[in-house]
Amino acid sequence: MGVANVVVVEPNPFRQGQARDLGAQVLHPSDDIVEICREVAGARGGFDVAFEVSGVHGVLPTLFEALRNEATVVAVGHPSQPAEIDIASWINRKGITLRGIYGRRLWESWDQLMLLLKSGRLDLDWLFTHHLPLSAADEALNLLTGDAGKVLLVPSLE
Repeated sequence: MGVANVVVVEPNPFRQGQARDLGAQVLHPSDDIVEICREVAGARGGFDVAFEVSGVHGVLPTLFEALRNEATVVAVGHPSQPAEIDIASWINRKGITLRGIYGRRLWESWDQLMLLLKSGRLDLDWLFTHHLPLSAADEALNLLTGDAGKVLLVPSLE
């Protein structure tokens, strides 16, 4: 859909491999994320969009720094504690837009997703690495910290 570069920051080796298989450049949280993102973005001075999906406390400043002026951060992850945001630096001076996932353009998103799936340009099968019966919910949770992507709990497998 026109994306030039995708950079994923991921500590889990299994999910790093998934991201590489999809063509992303993979970084570890200990890497110099801002510098590498600026190098990848080149003359643009940073990325257009960043998705925060981990909910890990303290990652937002790195995302804001790695973005170009007037870019967008989409907060998907749910942090366990409030996140500090430097409004003066990131929102007012740099013009970053911070969006949540509630209130997204639901129907437009679904319409676009359905078009991509029907066109064959998007395959989501890789995303679900395990299919387990609903009674295996504890096992599913344990898998998420290791070698798993999404675990699908299916009531009919029982």
